[in-house]
Amino acid sequence: MATVRRAAENKLRYIEMDNLAYTGGMFDDTDEAALPCSDKLALDTQQQAEAAATVAQYQHGSSLKAYVCHHCRLWHLSSM
Repeated sequence: MATVRRAAENKLRYIEMDNLAYTGGMFDDTDEAALPCSDKLALDTQQQAEAAATVAQYQHGSSLKAYVCHHCRLWHLSSM
């Protein structure tokens, strides 16, 4: 859980660094949850994301792929 919390804090820090402004101009600069990926699990590193995908495979039989998000620059998982 600490990794997920740290990832969320990093995402908020990224938003704050950009003064809550999305460079594409599509999102309101006053909405902290403006990123389209705000409801997804976010991980700090590719290694953490791939480990989470491996755990999901063993625990649930889900084939997931790690990818870096161009919105928050963190790692998410996607079904294959």
